[in-house]
Amino acid sequence: MSKLTLNHRFTPDNLKDINGQIEAVLDARELDNELLKQLIIKRDDVVTNHLKSLERDNEKVFAEHEIIVNNTLSTIVESQLKESLTQLSGLIRGKKIVNKYK
Repeated sequence: MSKLTLNHRFTPDNLKDINGQIEAVLDARELDNELLKQLIIKRDDVVTNHLKSLERDNEKVFAEHEIIVNNTLSTIVESQLKESLTQLSGLIRGKKIVNKYK
């Protein structure tokens, strides 16, 4: 996978930290789904609170950049989910075949 970058020029420092953690989880050999879920929830809280703290013009600019990042993150997570489902399906088929010959 190419190097994922979730930060943009309007990303606050506390969000940069979380984004870095998400990037590390997604770059790991084995995906830690639970940790990824926790980080995404935390990321959502930070983004929501940051939006509330901004003035209207800055809020709009930040939101426009975050939409791009969120779409990228959603695409990656959906891809990971599909891959996990494919692997699970293969394991289930394998188990059925093994049980057939028992």
